[in-house]
Amino acid sequence: MKEILLQKIANTIACNLESTEDVGLFHGKTGTAMFLYAYARHTGRRQYEAWADRVLDEVYMAEKKSLTAGVADGYAGIGIGLAWLLQHDFVNGEADRILGQIDTLMFDCAEESLRSDMLYDSPVLSASVYLQWRLPLCHREQRTTWTTIVSEVEQKFVRSRESAHRGIHDKAGCDHFNRGTTDLCNRLWWDFVKQETKPFIGIEKTEEIVNQLQKDFVYDMPTVNARLSIVGLSLLSDK
Repeated sequence: MKEILLQKIANTIACNLESTEDVGLFHGKTGTAMFLYAYARHTGRRQYEAWADRVLDEVYMAEKKSLTAGVADGYAGIGIGLAWLLQHDFVNGEADRILGQIDTLMFDCAEESLRSDMLYDSPVLSASVYLQWRLPLCHREQRTTWTTIVSEVEQKFVRSRESAHRGIHDKAGCDHFNRGTTDLCNRLWWDFVKQETKPFIGIEKTEEIVNQLQKDFVYDMPTVNARLSIVGLSLLSDK
């Protein structure tokens, strides 16, 4: 059953590649490329790797400065996806070259990214989340410099959030997503981003989600692929 579901996810994504416009992690091409690479390795089918290469090229060539800093839909999420691909040897190359533009946007422009982060209802410091994924690919000087930068910005982030949400019960990050198929997929992405290993939701529930997402094509084609991708990645990582 698991292999049947993975095949259904992969084929649905492949048929919907042209409709995916966003380049982000939770809703766009970054998440799609990650699943296609993982599925290609899982099955040995090179066509899925070729599709992943094409999608990743589109992500890499996208103008990052026009995006938000956010993990879900901005360049922090793209950086996390690229770091994951590098760490798992799905792509080859020097991390400093592949992630260089995102490093600049995240760390040299940390104040700007902080302002972008605070626009969300449940803000998450994107520079801090990205750094967790970037550290295994850093050399010592980068680790020291970037950790210092993020630590300083994090203090401002905490003060800003406390000010913005004083007197309000704030559910940050993945706890905010607790309703429906879309929110479940967002929660799965947050679990992934936070590098939390949790039992997957079960085959029957997975089949229900995949079937619902296929129906969602009618009105939400551009973002369905990334939602299917996190379900597929969770299946592949569930032993």
